[in-house]
Amino acid sequence: DTAATAPETSSWRRERRNQQARANRRTTLRNALFGVAFVLLVAVIRSTLVTQYAVPSISMEDTLLVGDRIIVNRTTADESDLHRGDVVVFEQPPAWGGGVSTERPSPDPLINLVRDLVVGNDQYVVKRIIGLPGDKVVCCNEKAELTVNGQPVSEPYIQGQAGSLSPFNITVPRGRVWVMGDNRKYSADSRRWDDGNGSTGSVRIERIQGQVVGIAWPPSRMGALDTWAQQFESVPNPTRQ
Repeated sequence: DTAATAPETSSWRRERRNQQARANRRTTLRNALFGVAFVLLVAVIRSTLVTQYAVPSISMEDTLLVGDRIIVNRTTADESDLHRGDVVVFEQPPAWGGGVSTERPSPDPLINLVRDLVVGNDQYVVKRIIGLPGDKVVCCNEKAELTVNGQPVSEPYIQGQAGSLSPFNITVPRGRVWVMGDNRKYSADSRRWDDGNGSTGSVRIERIQGQVVGIAWPPSRMGALDTWAQQFESVPNPTRQ
């Protein structure tokens, strides 16, 4: 009986090991598929619905602070969905010195992919839309206010600063927007990069990723973002040239 039992026990143990190996392979495959599905899901959400970015500079203070994680609505990147006063994230134009990220890459390409999908990188800029296509934006009147199509604009979000320290008088080209940071003294925006007629400083609408709709982090600053669109309600439509 003992001789007959030994082979049976050995066979049973081999079968158990084989079953465990098959279970481990299934678990590994399931985890890999879950990881791929997660990355694809994040990519779809980021490209079609919402995503988040980290604010890298003081140019939008006090509306946005350095390190704020902002929520961007990707469904508002079309010209018909944009309004004066909207805070938007856009891909940095080549004329602004864009195209090179200072983010240190990870040796793991998957980590780099997830980082770019979830967080974004410094090729993206956040500013406020001041002028839409065809708008005439001028700095400044006797009260140091910007005017848009001849209408002075009161801007509470710039915390008492002048509309701009440097004068300009431009008309926003078709298919573009004129953008400025709320911290006017320390914002490298459309004013800095412009050639004097609105062409190189303005941003092509197709570069816009979406409208900033809220702050996701830190917890003390979580909440929806006010666009101050009411400050632009009196601005008339641009005069056709």
